[in-house]
Amino acid sequence: MVEPFPFPESKLTPPAPRRLVVDRPRLVQALRDGAARRLVVVTAEAGYGKTYLLVAALAAAGRPVAWLTLDESDTDPNLFAAGIVLSLRRIAPGVGQGALDVLTTGPSDDILAAAVRRTFEELPAETVLVLDDFHVLDATPAAHALVDRWLADAPARLRLVIASRTRPPLRALPRLLVEGEGLVLDRAALAFRPDEARALLAGSFGLLVSEEQARELAERTEGWAAALSLVARAAQSRGLPALLGTPREIFDYLATAVIDALPDELQAFAMHTSVLFVLTPDICAALTGVDARACLDALEARSLFLTRLDEDGPRYRYHQLFGEFLQQRLAGRQPALVAELHRRAGAHLEREGRGDEAVRHFLLAGAYPDAVRVLAPYRGGRLTARRAYVFRDLVRRLPRAVADAHPWLLRTAASSCRFIGDYEQALTWSRQAMAAAEGRDVDLWADAVHGVGVMRRSLGRLGEALTTLEAAVEQLPAGVSPGLVALLHQVLAFAYCVRGDLDRSARATDEALRLAVSPDDVDARSSALLNRGQLALIRLEPSVARAVFQSVREYAEEHRSGYYQVQAWAGLAAADIALGEVAGAAEALGRAQTLQAQVGERALELQLAWTEGDLALRQGELDAAEQHYERALAHWRDGELARPRVLALLGLARVDLARPRVSRALDRAREAAAIATRGEIGSLLPLAPTGRWRGSTRPPRLSARGGRGPARLAARS
Repeated sequence: MVEPFPFPESKLTPPAPRRLVVDRPRLVQALRDGAARRLVVVTAEAGYGKTYLLVAALAAAGRPVAWLTLDESDTDPNLFAAGIVLSLRRIAPGVGQGALDVLTTGPSDDILAAAVRRTFEELPAETVLVLDDFHVLDATPAAHALVDRWLADAPARLRLVIASRTRPPLRALPRLLVEGEGLVLDRAALAFRPDEARALLAGSFGLLVSEEQARELAERTEGWAAALSLVARAAQSRGLPALLGTPREIFDYLATAVIDALPDELQAFAMHTSVLFVLTPDICAALTGVDARACLDALEARSLFLTRLDEDGPRYRYHQLFGEFLQQRLAGRQPALVAELHRRAGAHLEREGRGDEAVRHFLLAGAYPDAVRVLAPYRGGRLTARRAYVFRDLVRRLPRAVADAHPWLLRTAASSCRFIGDYEQALTWSRQAMAAAEGRDVDLWADAVHGVGVMRRSLGRLGEALTTLEAAVEQLPAGVSPGLVALLHQVLAFAYCVRGDLDRSARATDEALRLAVSPDDVDARSSALLNRGQLALIRLEPSVARAVFQSVREYAEEHRSGYYQVQAWAGLAAADIALGEVAGAAEALGRAQTLQAQVGERALELQLAWTEGDLALRQGELDAAEQHYERALAHWRDGELARPRVLALLGLARVDLARPRVSRALDRAREAAAIATRGEIGSLLPLAPTGRWRGSTRPPRLSARGGRGPARLAARS
């Protein structure tokens, strides 16, 4: 199965040492002993050898070791949790599938924490989990809270090891230290002692120094492994007596000496490619115009702070400290070139179809129109959960003035927020874009109005959504693209449908389809067709619905939209359930679930949960049906459109009737009716019969009317 959160291999595997690393028995033994405790923290500034020490110590620890190298993307709790689960699945493939399913829905912190905890409980043996570069989460209290919760209630078989440049602010750490279940190795412990410094210089660099020279060097560098390595590199060409001053001065001098010793073309190549997050021959050539493969081979042969990310593949990255130095030198010597290099990188990645990576470079270049252009195709049918999280967080980090000056960027980022269920942020950005565009850009204004309507509908504010959209359609300025007008009619159609005004919904759907004729109108046409299929289901025309959903599936496949393919297959499953075609429904649902594992949209996850319940109920599998409906209820969040909650409650009512537990079924049906009335939900999918009613008992039924206003839910027995 395709993982819903694809992570690069380099995040889930420990790095291999670039050269022979000297043994440090005292630290290796301390870490091996510490691995039997609940928590080990290895903390020191960059360059103290934390990562390679962990690799060496845990290699022979006698326990399975899962590894996750953290980066900026992990500041999102969902991606942080997904990384943990995926790292554990590498050593225990049978664990964590349920957690990944939950994480695709954008769950609350409580549900997220419980899902990952269940993964820990599924581990077959005592396991060490390493979280490297934990300092990237310093400004993410939510991540610290999650780790604290896991330390409090995770099973004893989990051992957590954290490597960080700063001491993590975990509340559990002091308690575990007092109880003897925690261990901290800090800078003082990691610093190279004179004998270790001497062994490092001899074993890794072939430099023989006296005990006195080693002592002086260890004192002057304070045992900093990175500084020792830099000293050794310079000593190989210049000799130790040339190196004087504080560690910072040593670092500055050596970094300069190493670069200046390179040929001019390699110096330029290293500086110009330092703007990249991952180096490959192709993208390096696009930036520099030289034989990039030869340059990378030359740098790697010199062990010049270049790390190969794949054993045999051509992917590299610079050591972080070395990369930062190169970037500083580039900014100082050729400041105007920095933005241009980022533009070139973005353009190359865009040509390769790696838009989500291109956006990051365009934003760093200040090329905001380019960023908008690349983001736009991912807004609807081509979004995935991972892309949505990345795009949202990129825009969040922009200065407010920059975001306000580029309202199209806000509008495209709003789509990412909607995709992962961050409706309030999506509404805020859509309203900002709408205000900025009024009287200036009619297409942006119409698109932003569409966004405001969608977000208000998603938040369960149907009346506000309809007021906004109806006013926009009535006062539509001249010159708006037909496809955007179609989008306004489409979202109106869905809102009318949910509210129970089926005639208006049908008219708005027809108008959207009339306007959405351009090949670029994939969102408007697909959504309108899906609404037409939904209307057919509500009107008890499952054969008509099936034909419509089939046409959506073919259209979505033609336009390579996984998002709309999921919805089409889910619609086909619902139609087949209504027709009693259980085998067809199961196949369609399976196709939808496979695609959803790649897409990960929150609302789709809820839809699939209740559809799974409907299918299980149709098959007479009451326990399974109950679990699916309960899952839909658990994933639904307060403040959202109540339709998924109502459908899940009605499903549970039908399960109760089939058992039979008539009194409980009526209670659930009344609760669903009350919620539907409060939420102005006037139409729902008809309830498929289960074939297991006793006597004259029938499932609750929702009346679907052509007129406007909430429909009435009547439970009959």
